[in-house]
Amino acid sequence: MFFRFEQMVLRPDDTSQRGLTLFGVAMTGVSGRLIEDHFLELGLVQRGTFAGRDDDTIGFVVNQQKYSHDALDALRLARAAAGGSGTPADDQIMMELSYGVQLDRAIRIQPNLQYVIHPDQFSDPARLHDAPDAFVIGLRFDLDLAALLRGR
Repeated sequence: MFFRFEQMVLRPDDTSQRGLTLFGVAMTGVSGRLIEDHFLELGLVQRGTFAGRDDDTIGFVVNQQKYSHDALDALRLARAAAGGSGTPADDQIMMELSYGVQLDRAIRIQPNLQYVIHPDQFSDPARLHDAPDAFVIGLRFDLDLAALLRGR
Protein backbone atom coordinates (compact mmCIF):
# COMPACT_ATOMS: atom_id res chain seq x y z
CA MET A 1 0.00 0.00 0.00
CA PHE A 2 1.34 3.45 -0.91
CA PHE A 3 0.20 6.95 0.02
CA ARG A 4 1.86 10.19 -1.05
CA PHE A 5 0.88 13.81 -0.71
CA GLU A 6 2.40 17.12 -1.76
CA GLN A 7 0.75 20.45 -1.06
CA MET A 8 1.91 24.02 -1.33
CA VAL A 9 0.81 25.51 1.99
CA LEU A 10 2.15 29.04 1.61
CA ARG A 11 2.39 31.11 -1.57
CA PRO A 12 2.79 34.83 -0.95
CA ASP A 13 2.11 35.71 -4.61
CA ASP A 14 -0.26 33.69 -6.82
CA THR A 15 1.69 34.70 -9.94
CA SER A 16 4.95 33.21 -8.63
CA GLN A 17 6.24 29.67 -8.06
CA ARG A 18 7.79 30.82 -4.77
CA GLY A 19 6.31 29.17 -1.70
CA LEU A 20 6.44 26.49 0.95
CA THR A 21 5.48 22.92 0.03
CA LEU A 22 4.79 20.15 2.53
CA PHE A 23 5.11 16.52 1.39
CA GLY A 24 4.94 13.03 2.81
CA VAL A 25 4.97 9.33 2.02
CA ALA A 26 3.64 6.26 3.81
CA MET A 27 4.24 2.75 2.47
CA THR A 28 3.63 -0.69 3.83
CA GLY A 29 3.80 -4.14 2.30
CA VAL A 30 0.75 -6.32 2.37
CA SER A 31 2.18 -9.72 1.43
CA GLY A 32 5.32 -11.67 0.65
CA ARG A 33 8.75 -11.66 2.24
CA LEU A 34 9.61 -8.02 2.71
CA ILE A 35 12.62 -6.32 4.26
CA GLU A 36 10.57 -3.29 5.32
CA ASP A 37 7.50 -3.39 7.50
CA HIS A 38 6.79 0.24 6.63
CA PHE A 39 8.37 3.46 5.40
CA LEU A 40 7.32 6.95 6.52
CA GLU A 41 8.59 10.30 5.25
CA LEU A 42 7.70 13.92 5.96
CA GLY A 43 9.37 17.03 4.61
CA LEU A 44 9.09 20.58 3.43
CA VAL A 45 10.66 22.63 0.66
CA GLN A 46 10.77 26.41 0.35
CA ARG A 47 11.16 27.56 -3.25
CA GLY A 48 12.41 31.11 -3.78
CA THR A 49 14.70 31.50 -0.83
CA PHE A 50 16.03 35.04 -1.26
CA ALA A 51 15.34 38.09 -3.43
CA GLY A 52 16.42 37.29 -6.97
CA ARG A 53 16.73 33.53 -6.21
CA ASP A 54 13.23 32.43 -7.25
CA ASP A 55 14.32 28.93 -8.33
CA ASP A 56 16.58 28.13 -5.38
CA THR A 57 15.21 25.79 -2.71
CA ILE A 58 15.86 24.92 0.88
CA GLY A 59 14.42 21.69 2.22
CA PHE A 60 14.28 19.42 5.21
CA VAL A 61 13.10 15.81 5.23
CA VAL A 62 12.96 13.06 7.83
CA ASN A 63 12.11 9.43 7.14
CA GLN A 64 11.88 6.15 8.97
CA GLN A 65 12.33 2.65 7.57
CA LYS A 66 10.92 0.05 9.95
CA TYR A 67 12.27 -3.44 9.22
CA SER A 68 10.29 -6.67 9.19
CA HIS A 69 10.77 -9.43 11.76
CA ASP A 70 12.01 -11.79 9.02
CA ALA A 71 14.68 -9.32 7.89
CA LEU A 72 15.85 -8.74 11.47
CA ASP A 73 15.96 -12.48 12.16
CA ALA A 74 18.14 -12.98 9.08
CA LEU A 75 20.53 -10.25 10.26
CA ARG A 76 20.63 -11.71 13.78
CA LEU A 77 21.47 -15.18 12.40
CA ALA A 78 24.19 -13.81 10.08
CA ARG A 79 25.70 -11.87 12.97
CA ALA A 80 25.65 -14.94 15.23
CA ALA A 81 27.29 -17.09 12.50
CA ALA A 82 30.12 -14.54 12.29
CA GLY A 83 30.67 -14.64 16.05
CA GLY A 84 28.62 -11.60 17.04
CA SER A 85 25.48 -11.38 19.11
CA GLY A 86 22.32 -9.34 19.35
CA THR A 87 19.87 -8.01 16.82
CA PRO A 88 20.42 -4.74 14.92
CA ALA A 89 18.04 -1.84 15.49
CA ASP A 90 14.59 -2.41 14.01
CA ASP A 91 14.56 0.86 12.08
CA GLN A 92 16.66 3.48 10.34
CA ILE A 93 15.91 7.19 10.67
CA MET A 94 17.40 9.67 8.22
CA MET A 95 17.24 13.47 8.34
CA GLU A 96 18.41 15.66 5.47
CA LEU A 97 18.87 19.40 5.08
CA SER A 98 19.57 20.66 1.56
CA TYR A 99 19.92 23.87 -0.40
CA GLY A 100 19.41 23.80 -4.17
CA VAL A 101 21.05 26.46 -6.32
CA GLN A 102 19.71 26.96 -9.86
CA LEU A 103 22.86 28.13 -11.69
CA ASP A 104 21.05 28.58 -15.01
CA ARG A 105 18.12 26.96 -16.86
CA ALA A 106 20.00 23.70 -17.34
CA ILE A 107 22.28 23.32 -14.32
CA ARG A 108 21.41 22.90 -10.66
CA ILE A 109 23.56 21.88 -7.69
CA GLN A 110 22.23 20.82 -4.33
CA PRO A 111 24.56 20.27 -1.39
CA ASN A 112 23.02 18.36 1.49
CA LEU A 113 23.73 17.25 5.03
CA GLN A 114 22.31 13.97 6.31
CA TYR A 115 22.23 12.40 9.72
CA VAL A 116 21.41 8.69 9.82
CA ILE A 117 20.36 7.01 13.07
CA HIS A 118 20.77 3.21 13.14
CA PRO A 119 22.22 2.83 9.61
CA ASP A 120 20.92 -0.38 8.07
CA GLN A 121 23.11 -3.49 8.21
CA PHE A 122 21.83 -5.20 5.05
CA SER A 123 24.97 -4.52 2.99
CA ASP A 124 27.11 -6.11 5.73
CA PRO A 125 24.90 -8.72 7.43
CA ALA A 126 27.81 -10.48 9.19
CA ARG A 127 28.86 -7.29 10.98
CA LEU A 128 29.62 -8.11 14.64
CA HIS A 129 28.24 -4.84 16.05
CA ASP A 130 25.77 -2.19 14.95
CA ALA A 131 27.13 0.47 12.63
CA PRO A 132 27.40 3.83 14.41
CA ASP A 133 25.09 6.70 13.54
CA ALA A 134 26.42 8.54 10.51
CA PHE A 135 26.83 12.14 9.42
CA VAL A 136 26.97 12.40 5.62
CA ILE A 137 27.80 15.32 3.33
CA GLY A 138 26.48 15.04 -0.21
CA LEU A 139 26.21 16.96 -3.44
CA ARG A 140 23.58 16.44 -6.09
CA PHE A 141 24.21 17.72 -9.61
CA ASP A 142 21.31 18.04 -12.08
CA LEU A 143 21.74 18.66 -15.78
CA ASP A 144 18.59 19.31 -17.83
CA LEU A 145 19.65 18.08 -21.27
CA ALA A 146 16.52 19.39 -23.01
CA ALA A 147 17.12 22.91 -21.64
CA LEU A 148 20.80 22.64 -22.51
CA LEU A 149 20.06 21.59 -26.12
CA ARG A 150 17.45 24.35 -26.55
CA GLY A 151 20.12 26.88 -25.66
CA ARG A 152 19.70 30.02 -23.69
